[in-house]
Amino acid sequence: MAMITRHESLFQTFDETKIFIRKWTKPEAKAWIFLTHGQAEHSGCYDRFVEGLGDAPVNVLGWDLRGHGRSEGKRGYAREFMDYVRDYAIILDFAKNQVFEKSPYFLAGHSMGALITLRYLADQASETCRGLLLSSPLMGVALPVPAWKSQSAKILNVLAPRTTLSNEIQFSQLSSDRTVTAEYDKDSFRHDKISAGVFLGFESAWQYVESHANRASWPLLLQISAKDRVVSAAKSRDLFELWRGPKSLVVYENSEHELFNDIERTAVFAKCTEFIKEQLP
Repeated sequence: MAMITRHESLFQTFDETKIFIRKWTKPEAKAWIFLTHGQAEHSGCYDRFVEGLGDAPVNVLGWDLRGHGRSEGKRGYAREFMDYVRDYAIILDFAKNQVFEKSPYFLAGHSMGALITLRYLADQASETCRGLLLSSPLMGVALPVPAWKSQSAKILNVLAPRTTLSNEIQFSQLSSDRTVTAEYDKDSFRHDKISAGVFLGFESAWQYVESHANRASWPLLLQISAKDRVVSAAKSRDLFELWRGPKSLVVYENSEHELFNDIERTAVFAKCTEFIKEQLP
């Protein structure tokens, strides 16, 4: 196992919100991964992922979304979903110029982090990343959202936009590894909040990504759970079918939503490592 060094810093984004950045580096790395976590979690949840990459010659740069982890902001709050995408674009541009320099890089994202990545890429035909590693992308929810909740979100977004509501996700829906969910119970940076503006922005983001997926030429590794109770596995399959570039889909039968932190994670990490090595000279 390669020695991994951890670095932490703060970065100021477009509206002066301070974003927490975490880097995992190792001496033999020759490429980078730009990693975006999911809703209500944070970059610190990805130590297992980084360590699980084993001898893959990559460093990893992760960041905490605004209102998440150690970044500034009310827990779970963003004015709108596209604020995450704006942050993503600015931080990735900084990383490419000041951190990655001329090294090749990959884009990785889990759940809402995967949707943020995909929404960013939909407007970036010239993006030069070597490939995408996506886990359980939020391209739709597993259960229909009640009409009353959607209507309430619209009202709150106008009358009380800074109000956050529960995302109604239980830790047992995230992982079937009880050691992991016990850790979540003790993790003060995890929360269950989401703002109306973010919630309402999902549908337009889904539609935009779907309408641009047949133009996407980047290599894609898409890993999903067959029994995901948080996001729609069927919508992930639809995305895969639309994707024009080289692609690989891996479906796990015994895992929940967070594949990097579930019982089949060794196989998940092995697929990531294989994919990375295939894309590097």
